[in-house]
Amino acid sequence: MSALHKRILSLFIILAGTIFMTACSRLAPINNIQNQPVPNGLTQSEVKDSILAAGKYREFSMSPVSDGVIDGTYTSGKHMIKVEIDYSISSYSIHYKSSHNMLAEGDMIHYNYNRWVNNLNADIQRELSKTAFKKS
Repeated sequence: MSALHKRILSLFIILAGTIFMTACSRLAPINNIQNQPVPNGLTQSEVKDSILAAGKYREFSMSPVSDGVIDGTYTSGKHMIKVEIDYSISSYSIHYKSSHNMLAEGDMIHYNYNRWVNNLNADIQRELSKTAFKKS
């Protein structure tokens, strides 16, 4: 193998490694939000309305599926995530359902998923607190 071919092969290997590392650095474990507390004294309907309001604020498309379950879809450009939110008068959880163009593989996904879900969680907490405060 000539020196030129060795140099080209070395550059190719370095480039391939860089691309691989860049793709991997954008991945993070899927963060499912588990058993978040709901303030005492709220009704099932108030919990549902708080979750829907938080989703609307975060530009999630929220769809009540059944009593105690809401599906949320968030789209950002060519990226999309779907979550399922289970709730009761005492707690709620946010679980990954599916995604498009988010590099999801196994329990790993593009790190933006966790940011979007954490923001939704924070807004749900804010809405629940606001609703509880109005009742007191």
